[in-house]
Order: sequence, then C-alpha cells, then structure tokens
Amino acid sequence: MNAFEFIKAEKASHEKWSVSAMCRVLGVSPSGFYARARRPLSARAQRQAMLEVKVRTVHVESGKRCGSVKVTRALRTQGETVSKKTVAKIMAKNSMLARPKKRFKQTTDSHHSKRIADNLLERNFRADAPNRVWVTDVTAYWTKSGWLYLAAIIDLFARRVVGGRRASATTLS
Repeated sequence: MNAFEFIKAEKASHEKWSVSAMCRVLGVSPSGFYARARRPLSARAQRQAMLEVKVRTVHVESGKRCGSVKVTRALRTQGETVSKKTVAKIMAKNSMLARPKKRFKQTTDSHHSKRIADNLLERNFRADAPNRVWVTDVTAYWTKSGWLYLAAIIDLFARRVVGGRRASATTLS
C-alpha cells in the first residue's frame, strides 16, 4: 500500500485528519493525491482487481481449502489465462490461506469388554471440604522428540492443582 492508497483508506474510515495533514506527515503533495484520485485505473490495475475478485470467489467457494495450484486450475477451467505465481501473489497479498482438511483420528476404543469405572461424582463438581474430591486428566502433546504426557490432579474444593506429572513416551516404556 502506497501513501496515496493509505490516505484514501483513512479518509474513508476517519474524518479525524485532513487530507493535507496526512499528505504533510507522509511527505506527499495534496495535489498529487487528488490527481491520482481522478485518474482512471490502468488496464493492468483493472485486470489485477478483476483477478483478485475471481481468486477470492474460487477460494471461498472451495471452503477456503484450495491453494494457489487448485485455484489456478479452477480459473483456467473457467477460461481465464493466469499463472500459478500470479494467483499465489494475490492469495498472499490478501491473506488467503488453504486450510488442510483434518483427518479423523480415532483416539479411544469404546467397544471393549473391560470394566468401566463407576461415575462416583455424577456430575456434582462441588466439594464441602478440602481433599475430599479430586479430579484428574491426562493430556498428550506431540513434540519433536515424541509424545509428552501431562497428568494433573485438581482438588475441587480449592480449585487448584494438588499434583501432577509429566512423562515422555520413552520414560513410560
């Protein structure tokens, strides 16, 4: 974004500063700003604006899942002559990122014949005195050196962690 585009955007969103004050601070002339505002967009700028709209449309229609390669392919299917690099630049400029589809990963086996512990709390998470009701949870984090497991014990009366342990996959085996 150049100084003239910045002034135009600020002028539209704020009436706090005058054009001449913004031009003075940014080191450009007010006459240059107004001359640029009256000048029509060049053919290249018009094509760029049209491509930005088309790229955004394809990206949104894909559920924001397509990257520059697939967006380029979709635009070419529509009859548009465009390169992958141009689409990649437009997507980067407008912060359009492809979100990868998350794959389902089964983490628990609910169909087993092992004994399931009784629910002693029955969703009553209040305690009358300290050290009467403790709850715990285990969380696994993937790190560069492997899985890291974190277990914490919380006293429901004080609502504070009273114990915990971390262990890596290598220390568990």
